[in-house]
Amino acid sequence: MHIDPLVLKILKENKPPYNIVVDIVNMPDFLALRVYENEVMALSNEKQMIVMEYLFKLKDIVHKFGYKCDFQGVKGDPPRTI
Repeated sequence: MHIDPLVLKILKENKPPYNIVVDIVNMPDFLALRVYENEVMALSNEKQMIVMEYLFKLKDIVHKFGYKCDFQGVKGDPPRTI
């Protein structure tokens, strides 16, 4: 699916709380917001709620542009970047 570059720009400008990694993945039928279990589970319950609010904010942004969006949880840690 082709996503408007403006949508991706807006999503990237909204920095995630606590420096967690949120990957934006273009799936065939929707845009996935991918988070990594170990990062989220290491946070307190209060901080986890803030992360969820952030994810819902991103999802709302995507929906306003008319695209489908969903969350995707992945076990483990995010891939390392050099």
